[in-house]
Amino acid sequence: MFQKIKRVYKRSGLLGILLTGMSYEFKQTSKFFSNSAERILTKIPISPNDKEILNRNQVFKNKHIGQRCFVIGNGPSLNKQDISLLSNEITITVSAFYKNPIVEKWQPTYYCFADPLFFDGSTPVRIFFQNLQQKIKMSKFLVPIYTKSVIENQKLLPVEQAYYTLFRGTLSNSLNYNIDLTESIPGVQSVSQLAIMWALYMGCSPIYLIGLDHDWLSHRGMDAHFYRGTAIDNYSKAEGDLSKIYYKDDLKAVLELWKGYETILRIAANKNISIINATEGGFLDVFERREYKSIFLSSN
Repeated sequence: MFQKIKRVYKRSGLLGILLTGMSYEFKQTSKFFSNSAERILTKIPISPNDKEILNRNQVFKNKHIGQRCFVIGNGPSLNKQDISLLSNEITITVSAFYKNPIVEKWQPTYYCFADPLFFDGSTPVRIFFQNLQQKIKMSKFLVPIYTKSVIENQKLLPVEQAYYTLFRGTLSNSLNYNIDLTESIPGVQSVSQLAIMWALYMGCSPIYLIGLDHDWLSHRGMDAHFYRGTAIDNYSKAEGDLSKIYYKDDLKAVLELWKGYETILRIAANKNISIINATEGGFLDVFERREYKSIFLSSN
């Protein structure tokens, strides 16, 4: 500590020491209030109506305990991997995965949405879900609870196949290391985080991740996926142009995303569940890495 003070003094004098101390106190105070807000949010009672909706999720508790599953993102690396191998596996897909031609051969077991953009009631969104329902017949869906009315009013998803989750707080700042879908869960930065938490709740192990490239900071053009264009066709709000995002804001967002994944890793460790990233390339280094093909060689 003394050496640090000495370095600050040489660089900035007594004022530097004072400001450094104030900065430290500010960070500690901010952390205190942030943690306090997190505790308050998670203690707010859930309304009886919401609780009844969430209780339907009990059917998923430890449903696949000890069975492996694959959480599949929509990164361009998915085109480099043979996902026909997943025809008999438990799979959790996200967002616009229905655009993958593989759905003609096998259907995702589960399907997640988290982005509010998919539930704004617009015409392009309705067309998106019409196209999805033409392709996806067997999956069960997990979506935020606030989307329930628009889903049912516009028939975006089959009512009996739609399940809901309640977000409170943030995953990156979460103090709750027990994922229970019949209660509130931490809010996510990415739909892939919701998919992994669903897998954890179902007791899946190991949980393999593919298609999670997470390489937005390395390029500033269009956000790339395994499909061409944007997730929602002909919709200006879903343009996906990363160059329009201030790079500093992008850095902050990715940092929060990484913190959320670190929380997920701690949750998995508490449950003795392995999460393994089998994405071809990509930047997600929070989880243990493994080559995708080797998973099936060891199975055989």
